[in-house]
Amino acid sequence: MDYFFAFFLGIVQWITEFLPVSSSGHLIFFQEIFWDSLQKETSELFLFDVVLHFWSVCALVLYYHRSLWNIIRDFFSFKWGVYVSPEKKMGWFIALSVFPLILTGVLFWDFLEMYAHSFLFIACMFLISAMFFFLAEWMFSKKSKTSDLSFIQVCGMSVAQACAVIPGISRSWATLSTGILMGIDRKQAIDFSFLMGIPAILWAVCYQLLFKWDGQGENIWFLCIGFITSFLFSLISIHFFIQVFKRYSLRFFAYYLCIVACVSFIFNFLF
Repeated sequence: MDYFFAFFLGIVQWITEFLPVSSSGHLIFFQEIFWDSLQKETSELFLFDVVLHFWSVCALVLYYHRSLWNIIRDFFSFKWGVYVSPEKKMGWFIALSVFPLILTGVLFWDFLEMYAHSFLFIACMFLISAMFFFLAEWMFSKKSKTSDLSFIQVCGMSVAQACAVIPGISRSWATLSTGILMGIDRKQAIDFSFLMGIPAILWAVCYQLLFKWDGQGENIWFLCIGFITSFLFSLISIHFFIQVFKRYSLRFFAYYLCIVACVSFIFNFLF
């Protein structure tokens, strides 16, 4: 695989990983287009995809390093009394959020890998995402908002995150839309969505390396290009989306997903 394509996939990962448009769906979209030239390089492509996601997590850790430090410090501290600090409570919520994802991934990962890599499948998932976006924005204007997370809200966002193992379903879209529908204000929803994404994406990376990787495809320069592109531009993507999400409607992303879904339907008949 040439280095230009490595850079190109890194850009795709950067733009789509933290925007609510599904990075996995977009990577499958372009991999399907270039499949004839990629068939002999599946191991290299697999490892490259894992590296992109790992360095995206590193970008998240760097962006939220202060909050993470406070959460980790309080989570592992032992204090007498009934008071639980907000940081310790957040740590328990983040830990809880991973379990539905692990269960779903272990049960359905192989099935999705076999049947979900097609233009038709991701087109359907893009359309479902767009419709849910419109619903979430409409409901948001009619619900009272809260900045305090509850156990029920965390469970709802955790189940939504578990659904994101399906290619074409964005993890950030699923968690944010669910949070909005459950009455969480935008700032709290996006912060918790990104924080709960750190252990979730790390688990997915470790699972793929331990159980799916065949030990081949170690092109160091290819991986370095993916690392530099994904890490540096992920920081920009995170900051950009947080500012947009706090101030503007998500309908733009819904319109975009509808367009990409239509293009995917067309490509399904061409390729």
